[in-house]
Amino acid sequence: MPTNEEWDLWVEEVKREALQLNISQKTINLELSDIFPQEKIIMRDRCQPESTITLEEYLYYRVDKARIVAGKNMLNKYKSELDNSPKNLDILSKFATGLLPFPSEAQAEIIYDIYENLIDIGWIIPK
Repeated sequence: MPTNEEWDLWVEEVKREALQLNISQKTINLELSDIFPQEKIIMRDRCQPESTITLEEYLYYRVDKARIVAGKNMLNKYKSELDNSPKNLDILSKFATGLLPFPSEAQAEIIYDIYENLIDIGWIIPK
């Protein structure tokens, strides 16, 4: 668990970052006031395999052939959309198409909609 000082510093840093992203002070005050770390969530996060095993072990257990094939199929299926997206989305698109073990058509459309929304709100700025 973070100390009170560590938590307060982290919250202040998040607030500064939010302001830099043009999030209103009113929203920041509303959403980031009276928040506290939750021990149960922090402990669960610290037990995630990504932080308890090596990258080699993670890849061996989590990235199987079926997931690789599904990801490559999604990249090929949406190649034209991804090719026409801003270049700074390239890594994000490869990541997102590999997020789901066997993405459905609807899930793929949701991922694509997320890209467009992130651009619309300015969280991703096309080069």
